Amino acid sequence: MISEIDARKALSQILKTSRAESKPAECFICKKTQTSFCNSHSVPRMILDNIATSGCLLYSVTLVDLPIIDLEKGINNSGTFHFICKECDSSFFSTYENEQNLSTSITNKMLAEIAIKYYLMQMSKRHLESSLYNIISQNIKGKDVLDECHTLDLQNADFNYRRAKKIIDKELKSGYKIILYEKLPYVVPIAAQTGICLYKDLDDTIVNNIYNLDKTIRMQNMHLCIFPLKIESVIILFYHKDDRNYVSFEKKFLKKTLGEQLKIINYLLFKETENYYISKQLPAKVLNNTNLRNLSRQNHMGLDFNILNKENVPNANKIIIGIDDVPNLLSEEYKLALPNTETR
Repeated sequence: MISEIDARKALSQILKTSRAESKPAECFICKKTQTSFCNSHSVPRMILDNIATSGCLLYSVTLVDLPIIDLEKGINNSGTFHFICKECDSSFFSTYENEQNLSTSITNKMLAEIAIKYYLMQMSKRHLESSLYNIISQNIKGKDVLDECHTLDLQNADFNYRRAKKIIDKELKSGYKIILYEKLPYVVPIAAQTGICLYKDLDDTIVNNIYNLDKTIRMQNMHLCIFPLKIESVIILFYHKDDRNYVSFEKKFLKKTLGEQLKIINYLLFKETENYYISKQLPAKVLNNTNLRNLSRQNHMGLDFNILNKENVPNANKIIIGIDDVPNLLSEEYKLALPNTETR
């Protein structure tokens, strides 16, 4: 079996080559030719700073135990992608990347900026993955299906990007519908800005048939933001008004209490996404929680490129984990101690 050290070296070289091959020729926003691209953060750096310890964070694979991938990252390398120029990165998202704006009111333009950041990250990721799969295709079964999925994902991301950018370009006052905008009077130990293509809602009703590769069917996303600010946290859950698949979910969700809603969001974050970052201040017993780890693994099974021994990765898909089975990191129980205050 390949050693962990050799696997790390092999993966590092593969990723380096993939990044070089997937590098675009121009900024996706302004379309200007570029020789270098900004180190853009999918979750704003100002947010990550609020939960970092000595400039470092844990991220999703912390809960998965993949031995060849680092469990800790510095803020400079946390959730970054290279798809736009420095000028666009610093100016295009300035409305929502502002703590005062986030803690006062959320505008349609801010929601469009959030959505655009997500879809840019997705397109960058898919280009990188396509290059990666081409390099190691001899070790991947069903590559044709993977290629088809990537093509559909890119088409979907491009459609959603253009729809969101139209809102900004034309200064439209409507477009996105907020399911939840809540300010919590404490700093949560986790940060996220991600889309969720929900398969089933709270009553197991299908929202998106994610296993249908029909090109005429567009998968619909809702967006989730968990923003720990300096003394409070902002939670935002929203979707585009034309994405009617989420109307039923919204109605059911709004019937829940705030505590129940936070549990649902916490559950969906770990079950459906991987773009989140965790404070190192969390106790080890939380990070080692068996149910939390198994739930997170369900979204990371695709990380196995046959580099690892499959026996080392549990088949978490067979494990049924409920909303109440995992620690709710959005509850006050897990709040972070503020600077210059006593540890809870």
